[in-house]
Amino acid sequence: MSDHRSKPTHQVFAPRRLRALKPGSDEAALARAQNRFDDLQENFHGWIMDELAKLLQALDTFVDRPEQGTLAALRRAARDFEANAIQLGYPIASRIAASLARLLDGGFSGPGAGGLAQGHGQAIASIIRSGPNESQNATALALAEALELAVGQRAARPA
Repeated sequence: MSDHRSKPTHQVFAPRRLRALKPGSDEAALARAQNRFDDLQENFHGWIMDELAKLLQALDTFVDRPEQGTLAALRRAARDFEANAIQLGYPIASRIAASLARLLDGGFSGPGAGGLAQGHGQAIASIIRSGPNESQNATALALAEALELAVGQRAARPA
């Protein structure tokens, strides 16, 4: 029996135009909807930067004061970022946030846990700053895989 947790939590799909979603539809309505969506996408960068700031603030707060309250706030920020990043077009950043949340779910103890959490934050920040379409970035993908592996190895250690 294979361990489903070792597989990536997100599949990365190329963006599709609305026309491809519903063939044979009213062309004018589809064009209007696509234009509205394109206008809305202009806000995505600002929104993802806001989410990144919240995540990094929670991480900094936890590193300064590693206690249950700040751990819970960081876990919540990681899960929020995970959900929002996937919706805003950053699937690999979302995947790294999920890895951070799994690290935090493990209790965040032992040597190297703080550095690993900060590594997740730095990786996410770098990916977000490189812009959308990061799913085509081989370096970002390799970084996500390395962080997931490190979290998995920590989880496999005896308590």
